[in-house]
Amino acid sequence: GGYMMHALSAPGAEVTATLYAQVDSVGVISETDTTNNISPGVEICLASSDAYEGDDDISGAAWLNLGEVQQRNFNRPTDRDWVKFTAHGDVTYTLRTFDLGNAADTYLYLYDTDGATLLAANDDYDGSLASRIDWMAPVTGTYYALVQHWNPNVGGCGTGYKLSLTEQLTIHTLYLPLIVRN
Repeated sequence: GGYMMHALSAPGAEVTATLYAQVDSVGVISETDTTNNISPGVEICLASSDAYEGDDDISGAAWLNLGEVQQRNFNRPTDRDWVKFTAHGDVTYTLRTFDLGNAADTYLYLYDTDGATLLAANDDYDGSLASRIDWMAPVTGTYYALVQHWNPNVGGCGTGYKLSLTEQLTIHTLYLPLIVRN
């Protein structure tokens, strides 16, 4: 018990151990062969919360900066990860999850500056279990995003994922007059 709790002190840590149960109906084992009283071991895995926890509702939303990659997880069932970020009007952004753990399946929601109006949502981008939203901010302000597991009953080991916000390059086409001389 103590080792597992110590190992879980790091954000997003996962620890796997074998759990044994010993059966003895009277509380004292008096037989010489006690091996038949111990169950076969069951492997369990515990996951600690990520470094951004306390973000299960919008009031605890952590800042996500442009170009930043946040390592996150769903350490327990119903875990929800809220973030807030600054966007500039008429700029296109990509908000995405990637590098998903083997038990992760993200669902991504984008909310307006009021934190309540849903602007976009995505699940299973491009045939994967990751999520991605490409979006142009209508005005400069603080916007919000929510990431949750597709299945609210899943949490714990293997649910890690990365979250990032990037700005898309804008390509401008410039037409110049073409002069042809003999």
